[in-house]
Amino acid sequence: MEGINASIPEKQRPKGWPKSPRGLSNFLRRLGPALSTMGVSVEWPKERGARGIRRILIRRALEENPETVGDVVRRSGGIKGLC
Repeated sequence: MEGINASIPEKQRPKGWPKSPRGLSNFLRRLGPALSTMGVSVEWPKERGARGIRRILIRRALEENPETVGDVVRRSGGIKGLC
């Protein structure tokens, strides 16, 4: 969440911007069916990485190299760009 927040200035964040990792996860779960119709899958692996951090994987169909949420948000210009 820190990486995403650091990539977008507070004044540019749209209304409804997730304030916590749980809020972002809920947002992605709600958006999941729409993303799926566009050939994008959102996965929540059960394994945790360093320091107990769980990375959400966002993949395009048939893509070999998944991106993290932070990668997608930074590339798209923010949450607004994902919708």
